[in-house]
Amino acid sequence: NAALATYLHERAEAPADLRQKPTFLYIPNPVAACFPDTAAFDWLAEWSTSVSSLNDEAHACIENMAEETADVAPFSLDAMTAAHDAGSAAAPDRRIPFYQRGMFQDSMRARAPQLSTLLDSAPLARIPNYAPNAEILVLQPGAGTATLRGRTNAFCTVVTAFAGSAPLKVTVGGESRQLVAGRALVFDSSFGFDYAAGDAPVCALVLEVWNPGILHLERDALTALI
Repeated sequence: NAALATYLHERAEAPADLRQKPTFLYIPNPVAACFPDTAAFDWLAEWSTSVSSLNDEAHACIENMAEETADVAPFSLDAMTAAHDAGSAAAPDRRIPFYQRGMFQDSMRARAPQLSTLLDSAPLARIPNYAPNAEILVLQPGAGTATLRGRTNAFCTVVTAFAGSAPLKVTVGGESRQLVAGRALVFDSSFGFDYAAGDAPVCALVLEVWNPGILHLERDALTALI
């Protein structure tokens, strides 16, 4: 009720942390933290280990996307570090979607069957035609993304770096963490976030899950509301 009243401007509810500025809906209840304690995600350690081992499937998705994009030369994580002719350089960042606004991209099932199955098993924030978003993020050496803000603090973002990835710098609300291959980070995107690569290519899986501070009853209510 408090979240809805705030959304409808019937009451003023300042975020627990003023850095939180979700683009759609602020939920007053969850504990505010840029990087929530991963102990609340008891499924994550084993799951992220399984994801990170599927580097070959990530390569297949990247290469297929490159082949389908006529104005971008095909590339793999190895090729991303190679020199390109003028006018044919790969984009500094690339995103290969599994889910977009809750809609699964069926073509990914054949390209990455094991990754698709692991995503099916994850506690994704599932709201028809709204959530989750899930994608492979590829960054060229030295590249970074613009600062973005999540739609709501009811979701958390999970990032898992594939085994062939260089370290990824994740900055949330001005606080930075370094994500290495085979590990995972969880953050609250309502604080504002960006990614940056070092001197080698980065490849990671990014997905939206429920904030563990949101009760199942609240999840059902949010789903009905949205």
